[in-house]
Amino acid sequence: MSLSQTRRRIACAVRSERDVSRRRLLQGLLAATAAPFAMLPLAHGNSRAIRLIAQEPGAQTDTVARILLPALEAAMHQDIVIENHGGAGGRIAARTVAMAPPESLIVGLGGANNLVLAGLLGRDIGYDPAKDFSFICAVARVPFAIAVRASLPVANIDELVKQARSNPGKLTFGSAGVGGSSHLAVEAVAQHHHLNLLHIPFRGSSLATHEVVAERVDIVATDLHRLLPLLKSGKVRIIAVTGNTRSKLVPNIPTLHEQGLSGFYLDPWYGLYGPRTLEPSIAARWRIVMREAMSDTATQSRAEAANIELVPPTMETLARWIEADRARYRELARKIDLATTQ
Repeated sequence: MSLSQTRRRIACAVRSERDVSRRRLLQGLLAATAAPFAMLPLAHGNSRAIRLIAQEPGAQTDTVARILLPALEAAMHQDIVIENHGGAGGRIAARTVAMAPPESLIVGLGGANNLVLAGLLGRDIGYDPAKDFSFICAVARVPFAIAVRASLPVANIDELVKQARSNPGKLTFGSAGVGGSSHLAVEAVAQHHHLNLLHIPFRGSSLATHEVVAERVDIVATDLHRLLPLLKSGKVRIIAVTGNTRSKLVPNIPTLHEQGLSGFYLDPWYGLYGPRTLEPSIAARWRIVMREAMSDTATQSRAEAANIELVPPTMETLARWIEADRARYRELARKIDLATTQ
């Protein structure tokens, strides 16, 4: 065999081996991408539990988290611990997420209170809602309503206005903190009708509601699910729902828009978010796992029983909610002057 023939055979063999190696590499990559994404490790080793930050026990972020928890753990193949950080309208919980180190396994469930309205307070809250988070996906919506103590002779907004004008500065309303949904819902009524109401912030809506039931506070705006059993037992009276349309749960109760607040609505939502340093691949995995958890029939049953609407867990929906609420609440926050409101 000539030297040139030998060289040609060696070159052919090398090319053939390279082709085989390339095919094997390509097959490996295809197999990896075809594998269930939800089975990939969340971090280097998955022995540590994931920390899911919610607000105080009984708050809607806590309720939503516990509804999803069993299915999330099953889909994630990892323990998840719900941590409750109540107070300041959810800002303490959000600050915990914002300050999480890059290697931590921390995400949070938040809403307009700590992810939008907190940024309109005009003071240092320990984080920047627009810069310090990675927004992962939308999770849920809940109906909201305004209620009064049972002995207050008020059945609608017009009657509340008359009571407030007859007793200026004497009617009180409780909330989960300055600048939150429970604060703004009642402040919107007060601003529209030029009422002088006394605001009393609590560490959560559940505490504010308890004070209304005990007849130490006159008015509260909170989740409709929390109010329904109190309505049925005669402990509160619901005078308005705050959504765009009437709720099928209390179809006889008109919206704020129907009662004179033209164009105003407040529709609380909740989304999953993480620290700014959260890797995009981890956020993508959370969306897949969240979609799997929401498709679980037991999860759906728990959500329905709690009157919580689970929504498709997309990043785009959460971004749209945040942008819309920033635009809607900026002017109301300016009128109320949240920077000086106590």
